[in-house]
Amino acid sequence: MRVTLVSNLNLSGLNSGAHEPKLDAVTPPLGLLTLAAFLDQSGHDVSFADFNYAIAKGEISLDRQFYSAAVERIASQQPDLVGFSTMCNSFHITLRLAELVKAALPNTPILLGGPQVSFVDLETMNAFPFIDLVLRGEADLSLPILIETLTDGRSVEQVEGLTFRAGDRIVQNPAAPIVKDMDSLPDPAWDLFPYETGDAPAIDVGRGCPFACTFCSTSVFFQRRFRLKSYDRIIREMWMLKNKYGAKGITLVHDLFVADRKWIGEFCRRLRQEEGLDVTWSASARIDTVDEGLLAAMGAAGCRGLFYGVESGSPRIQKLMGKRLKVERVAPVADWSLAAKVTPTMSFIAGFPFEIEDDVSQTLDLVQDLQQRPLVNVQLHLMSPQLGTNDMKVYKDRLHLDGYFSDIACNNAIFVEPEWFRQYPGLFPSFYYFETDGVSRELLKGLDQFVRLPCSVMQQTVRELLSTGESLWKLYVAWRQWCDEQGLSGEVWPGSDEIIIAFSKFAVTAEERGFGTVAPDRVRDEVLGFYLCHYHGLTVGRLAEPQAEDTAAATVA
Repeated sequence: MRVTLVSNLNLSGLNSGAHEPKLDAVTPPLGLLTLAAFLDQSGHDVSFADFNYAIAKGEISLDRQFYSAAVERIASQQPDLVGFSTMCNSFHITLRLAELVKAALPNTPILLGGPQVSFVDLETMNAFPFIDLVLRGEADLSLPILIETLTDGRSVEQVEGLTFRAGDRIVQNPAAPIVKDMDSLPDPAWDLFPYETGDAPAIDVGRGCPFACTFCSTSVFFQRRFRLKSYDRIIREMWMLKNKYGAKGITLVHDLFVADRKWIGEFCRRLRQEEGLDVTWSASARIDTVDEGLLAAMGAAGCRGLFYGVESGSPRIQKLMGKRLKVERVAPVADWSLAAKVTPTMSFIAGFPFEIEDDVSQTLDLVQDLQQRPLVNVQLHLMSPQLGTNDMKVYKDRLHLDGYFSDIACNNAIFVEPEWFRQYPGLFPSFYYFETDGVSRELLKGLDQFVRLPCSVMQQTVRELLSTGESLWKLYVAWRQWCDEQGLSGEVWPGSDEIIIAFSKFAVTAEERGFGTVAPDRVRDEVLGFYLCHYHGLTVGRLAEPQAEDTAAATVA
């Protein structure tokens, strides 16, 4: 059977600046590559349609012609079945693409799989008749069985994890088992992937998170079963990526790779013994699964980046969301990481349904503290309600839609489907928000962009503004008030440069509002640094009016 596997379009890494929109971060579709290896071993003809890579390589434009070009590419492969991977941030894009593929190839079955559709298989098939099949949960064991069953023309009633149409009925078979032995999975089918992956090599080192945060769907999808590949298997794949693809830095993909300190300690010891394996690596951890000694060992073994999901600087929210981290430990972990030459990324969320303004203020206090360390990457995202989570079960009646989406959901207005979003809130909750217990939605809108841009790009300016002892939250509130006074939206901006320019104008007048004095040349230097870093040669003249003789003065006037 000829099977085309289509990866989900990841718009959360979209850079929509002065040039044509592009995807900043492109990673190989490890799950699909593993499924392809299973099918290839069974003699099936597997092809890929990875539009993240196609866009990054300039083969397809991220514009209104995207759908027609994507359908043409899929149809040209003449598949007997098209399988789409699904994620929350692009579920609507996947469905629209599936609809168009079905119109172009009416006799070709359309299969959906992956985290998003696994929670809403029945609802999706009832709402969208062009979807023929859904494989729920981990599909490594069930997809090969499904393809063999379809090839032989047998009934699919015995395929575990499958939801299918039987006449006018939709049938949901019993769930498929998870993969218990991660080493039993074949190597990803890198040879079948039509792109070079040396710039973003990755290894799927395991699955499952043993924790139960109320906002996270990942642990639910993998049934909270924490699993890792063996030391030998991971190191062998690292050698393969280095020798075959020239990898110098590898992402070890796991929602919580650093969960067992003893296991990680032994992994690092073995890596140090691998002479010639001069590759660096990055992974994910919690601040309570590392200590100073372990981080030193990881740094010595080549670790150069760790992602920490901190989520909140409020002890009250830490308890209510089930994460239960000690916020006073965050800064020391950042310092230990830096001392070990490991770059930490600290990620936060605002907009929990049980959050009040003081909780958000405490989170920004922690963000402010971390940003005293220039090498620490700090992120803040607005809450994106996720299917299958406890928050969705408890607070589903608080879902609202106002057109401001978390960056986790989407970053491009070309692809949004407002009618679908309004009609099917249970299918697209990540484009909604939870009404909170006590923080203004109007203030929350724009907070993510404030941390992502002014706070990160203009760190010295922000530090000088806060030299009077005011808090980062107070600075944000004052900034939003200034935006309102200037007739600016302050909420949804057409591009990153508009936010930076507007904040630069605010900064040189903020002394009147009780903040520190910032020299215009300081503001100018950071704005220019932003442009040089993010726009790669864009002329500085864009910052000023054409008739202005002094660029800096025009920038902050």
